[in-house]
Parts: sequence; structure tokens; C-alpha cells
Amino acid sequence: MTLAIKEMVYMNKWLSAGEGVLAKDSYKGYEYMVVSYGMHPCAYIALTKDQPYYKVADYDDVRISCHGGCTFVEWGYEGVYDQTYKVIGWDYGHYTDFSGSYLSTGHPLSVPKGKKWTTKEIIDECENVIDQLYVLEHSELYYK
Repeated sequence: MTLAIKEMVYMNKWLSAGEGVLAKDSYKGYEYMVVSYGMHPCAYIALTKDQPYYKVADYDDVRISCHGGCTFVEWGYEGVYDQTYKVIGWDYGHYTDFSGSYLSTGHPLSVPKGKKWTTKEIIDECENVIDQLYVLEHSELYYK
């Protein structure tokens, strides 16, 4: 399933999710993808009915450690994942992150020296989140 990994390029315009898929793969039975929206990247993990947080309705109820915390929970995702998947995600558009809006506006909420995330760094974080989900799914791992 692995697509060629594309590097994140920060722009001063918004892209649709379909335009900006940087990576899509699976790890330990979980599918994930990294998407550029032009201004900043986001990460998403698709959950199936037997995986943790499949039935969660609000991102505040997702207890995982990731950059800025979970900020997205929906059924399916823009034609990439159908409605049988619960998709959770988070973004890299926080105050300490670089935003493409600074490229054209110099907007004060955009940090000119903020962190520019690479696709590889975001993939590593996806795998870290999946490791957390995997342990939740396999409670026997708590006692090893």
C-alpha cells in the first residue's frame, strides 16, 4: 500500500486533502496518512471496528499522545477512507509550528521561525500513536 513519500512543502495557499497526500501506509494493522493542506500538514489514522476509539464521538475523548493532541474524529475521510472507518487525526498548525500563511501575510499568529515538520517526522509520530493504540488493543502487553 505504500505510496512514494512526498516531502512537505509549505505554501501560502490551501490545498484540498486529495491534492496533498504526502504518505499513506499501514503499520501494525492500522492505516495512516500524512496530508499537506499547503499551509500546514496533518496526520490521520483510520480505525476499524475492533480497534480502540472506533466508537468515540468527540476528539476530546481520544487519549493519545501526539503533537497538539487529537483534533479530528470523523466517519470516513474525503474519499480516502469510506464511512466504515473512524478516522482520528491531529495537525501541525499550532503556535510553535511554521504556517504557510506567514509566507504571504506575515500574520502575527504565524511563527516565522516555527518548526517546519518533515513528512518522515510525521510518519514517525503516526507510528508512535499506532504503538499506543496497539497496546490499548492488546491489554496483555501491559503485563509483560
